[in-house]
Amino acid sequence: MPRIEIVRDLGISPSLVSRWNSLRESRGSVAPKPRPGRTPKIGPERLDEVIAQVAATPDATLAMHCARCQESHGVPASTATMSRLFAKLVLTLKKRL
Repeated sequence: MPRIEIVRDLGISPSLVSRWNSLRESRGSVAPKPRPGRTPKIGPERLDEVIAQVAATPDATLAMHCARCQESHGVPASTATMSRLFAKLVLTLKKRL
């Protein structure tokens, strides 16, 4: 597909198409580079376990979930870590009445 069609169809600038082409040629992909930072304490392999834990005890507080994570997985997690994880997984801690 010619560049002018890409620019028109996607509504992007010609310089962006040129940048994508140069990235593809130099790196083989236009995918973003991995972002630096610490690896998560509760990695992707444990997300299903956390979801099951929340489903089993929906009335537990963040501190309780942290303690259960420590007991069951041996991973110490702060309430801030657990809160970020819940936000990422779109889990809420709604209490039943």
